[in-house]
Amino acid sequence: MNASQEALQERFERDPSDAVAFETLEEGHFVAGEWDALVVLYQRRLEAPDLDPGSAAAPRARLVFRLAQVLEERLDRPDHALARYEEAGRLDPTLRAAFSQARRIHGRREQWEMVLQLAEHEGTLPMRPYELAAFHTEMGRIWLDRMDDAAQADALFSRALEADGGHVPALLGKAEAQEAQGHADAAIAALEHAVDQVRGAERAPLWAHLARLERAAGADAERVTEHYRRALGDDPRHAEALEAIASHAEAAEQWELHA
Repeated sequence: MNASQEALQERFERDPSDAVAFETLEEGHFVAGEWDALVVLYQRRLEAPDLDPGSAAAPRARLVFRLAQVLEERLDRPDHALARYEEAGRLDPTLRAAFSQARRIHGRREQWEMVLQLAEHEGTLPMRPYELAAFHTEMGRIWLDRMDDAAQADALFSRALEADGGHVPALLGKAEAQEAQGHADAAIAALEHAVDQVRGAERAPLWAHLARLERAAGADAERVTEHYRRALGDDPRHAEALEAIASHAEAAEQWELHA
């Protein structure tokens, strides 16, 4: 630390409400990657009278959130970070990022009840349509994959699609949820909509999934095979489609296709 920085540090220690000194020191620690020093700086700043939780809850919450980010992302202290994210959320219940980050830590620990509890509040906060679609889709995946509740998952995928009708992950989730509930026609409709939103090789697995759904629903072999042909049109190396078309050709004695 040079003489100028030492002078700033002394100035800040005398008055942690000194915004100029704080911001200059913060930037210096961040650029230099001095994460422990940055944590100490934030803790000292939180002692300032102008960040009293009674009169400055929202500004205090934002600083507590920044402290939590450093603890989580730079120092790998998820327990300490989680406590700070929760504190930030209590200080400012509208600070969506605090709930989201806390939710993700619980998710990495597979603490799904806590994830859903935090999401219940987070879902009441304002979001843009694409954020709503992503949020409800993420929650739908948890209900489908972790809680084994296809009906609740389906409701969340529907809410996602209310926000963005072309959101592919929500359409795919809805197709899976409808299939899990035995609603083949609705699953096929959702998957067909998803296929319309995608281009290139990533569409091939969707065609293959659609072929499986159609086959399970009793569609004729030619219709099913056509879906596989479209999969190969998007990805000529798609293994499932290649095998399905070869099997169809053999069954129909279309040896030129099999060859």
